[in-house]
Amino acid sequence: MSSPRRSYCEPRCIRVNCVPHCPTCQPHYTYGYVLRSNLKSLGLVIIIAVLAAYVVHCWETNENRKAFHDVQDNINGVHGSLYQKLEKLEGSDSIETLVRKVNSLQADVAGIHRTLSVLGKDECGNNLDLMALKEEIKLFDLDRTGRPDFALENSGGCILTIRDTVTYAEGSGKVSLLGIPLINYKPDPRSIIQKNVSPGECWAFQGEKGTAVIQLIDFIYVTHVTLEHIPKQLSPNGRIDSATKTFSLSGLENVSDESPHMFGQFEYRLSGPAIQTFEVTNYSERAYKVVEFTVHSNHGNPNFTCVYRIRVHGQLET
Repeated sequence: MSSPRRSYCEPRCIRVNCVPHCPTCQPHYTYGYVLRSNLKSLGLVIIIAVLAAYVVHCWETNENRKAFHDVQDNINGVHGSLYQKLEKLEGSDSIETLVRKVNSLQADVAGIHRTLSVLGKDECGNNLDLMALKEEIKLFDLDRTGRPDFALENSGGCILTIRDTVTYAEGSGKVSLLGIPLINYKPDPRSIIQKNVSPGECWAFQGEKGTAVIQLIDFIYVTHVTLEHIPKQLSPNGRIDSATKTFSLSGLENVSDESPHMFGQFEYRLSGPAIQTFEVTNYSERAYKVVEFTVHSNHGNPNFTCVYRIRVHGQLET
């Protein structure tokens, strides 16, 4: 319950709008004054905070809108690019075909990487391997096999005998000048261990069976034998039915050896290259200097067989 003095003073103080001087009103008035001042400050702070939040919200909204438009523009650009690429693909290869091509290219690249890894891991090693490869190519180009020929006449090989084989002399070639025959030449067994391989310059013998015993340039461990015939495209009549079909190679102690070592029997295929190399099927740990080349059949010619060149490969006895 308020005192009579407080009931009197408070309305008066309010009316005159002044700081009361009475002890009863002054504490209450001071508390209200401070509270009102603090409320004003707090309200101002709240208003400023709301305005700041609104400004930040507007700024973020604007930035988000710009970012959204940028993303939308990027999407539209990508869409247009994809559409153009798809239009280019129409009427050409299907997606599946392109995928197969990519896979094939990847396989090719992987093969190239494997080949390069074989050549060596460092640059010096690669250079050495490439130099060795070039030397191998040069060697191959010299005699087209990449292997030394130990039967070659120019190196010391020779024909010891053809046993009972009959050389086919009919239709022997002629050397002429301005249509005038100068020299007639007959097929020579020596031609099969010489380098010159031209149409007609072969050893021709009657029938389909023939033999030539060859002395090699030295004792060797025989590993391979090569038979060469001209390709069909170079044959004057377009046929090579006189080419050797099956043949064998044997190692001899001497010409009269009755127990030769059979290195194997081989077949020359017309569907293969002109030069065909065969690995011996019955290798011998013994080195031989004399070998016997025997033709067992040809590719259908009933009259004669032509042998252009025989090569014998292996390792020299040390």
